[in-house]
Amino acid sequence: MSCVLRIWGVDFDVDRCIADLDLDTEELSVFRKGETQKTAMDKGGTRRESGFNMCISDAEFEEFDIQVTDALESLTEDEDFFQTLFRYPGIEKPVLDFGTSRTEEDFVINFRFPSELTSICGRLGLDLWISSYPCSEDGSEECSR
Repeated sequence: MSCVLRIWGVDFDVDRCIADLDLDTEELSVFRKGETQKTAMDKGGTRRESGFNMCISDAEFEEFDIQVTDALESLTEDEDFFQTLFRYPGIEKPVLDFGTSRTEEDFVINFRFPSELTSICGRLGLDLWISSYPCSEDGSEECSR
């Protein structure tokens, strides 16, 4: 999963949100305040907020343009749902995170967001992130999130 919607908040009741909006927990990676953080990105310790991550695009790290197309289609087709979700009490700032890869050989990598995507994200109050993960040039080491 390369393009991920990240939702969290210190006072966000993730279980109530999931129930109220009838979200499918099979499609979410849910975390709760007070749990031990388990991923490399979390840096260990206890979570200070609750939330979830939702896959928006299954495109690979190297397929940034496909991620962008998938995200634009999803946000456009379900804009009303996303407006409702992002206004849910306790959510601090929704983020659309695009995962990309890089190697030691990469000097500069450029990514372009089309105005249609930035426009809908602006209307929704959705921030854009790019998370770049190290990979080996020869493919011997997979990218890790």
